[in-house]
Amino acid sequence: MQRGVIQLSTWLNDLLRVGLLEYDFSPESLQELAGRMIDAKLGGIARRIRLLSELQKSDQYWSRDLVHALTRLYLFASNFQKLESLSPLLQQTLLSVAGFTIKKDQLPQDKSVVDHWVPTGITYTQEENLKVRRCWMMGLNSKRVAMLLDFAWGRTDFTQQYAYNEICTGSLVYYPSTFPLRAQLFNPQKQKKQMQSLPAFRSFDIFLLQYAKAFARNPWIGNFPGAFVGVRILHDQGAFNLLDEHETLLPIHGSDNLCWALMAMANREDLQIFGEWNGYELSIFSYLTGGKIHSATSLG
Repeated sequence: MQRGVIQLSTWLNDLLRVGLLEYDFSPESLQELAGRMIDAKLGGIARRIRLLSELQKSDQYWSRDLVHALTRLYLFASNFQKLESLSPLLQQTLLSVAGFTIKKDQLPQDKSVVDHWVPTGITYTQEENLKVRRCWMMGLNSKRVAMLLDFAWGRTDFTQQYAYNEICTGSLVYYPSTFPLRAQLFNPQKQKKQMQSLPAFRSFDIFLLQYAKAFARNPWIGNFPGAFVGVRILHDQGAFNLLDEHETLLPIHGSDNLCWALMAMANREDLQIFGEWNGYELSIFSYLTGGKIHSATSLG
């Protein structure tokens, strides 16, 4: 793994010498480096390298997103080379970024969080024959948020099924990290429990402060979850923003149909919104009203 990290560092240094505008970020160009990362047992880094080819130079935010991704690779490489001198939690975080995952039966069961867990955001993607499901869970009592990451190969289905408005009681265990978000839910039992609201932010300033603290502890954290209440949608100069009670804005990433539909609901006092913040925009996954959670895809 260390040899692979040295190769990654060399590539990053060469990239800076060539220049970002001159370098070829096509899949064919990046495939060799990604293959070397896989050979070095750095599957997570190989995936991050392949994702660079999906960034389009025609996008106005291409340089921003590319520098953001390369910075995370640099932070990983510079820290991994001194792995043995780092704290155990930071070591676990870096190994997770590298692609090493602790087996379910090795997770620390004594640190489990027992609660009523509500699915608030469910997404599916597919990478060749591998199906990937990301499910955000929120604890009604603990107010903890966790991301369940599950895989299914070929025609097989996921072992456990989750759906909006199906509350599960179970023991949730986080994977060790400097800021834990990914977790496993053990022995989930579906409950006939009524849900009126979710633990949610009323102030974007408080939410962004929490994000900043999380990012400082784990800069590879990816997208950050958040539920919001007392908000409405603002449309101005062709862009949509989420507006809180203090007139603070969060830019929204999503379809116009979704945003217009949510604008029509904004006068409902019980409207809550759940989504992911990437540091620049909020992607809305679901909304809650009338005690029911609805997928944002149902609105477009």
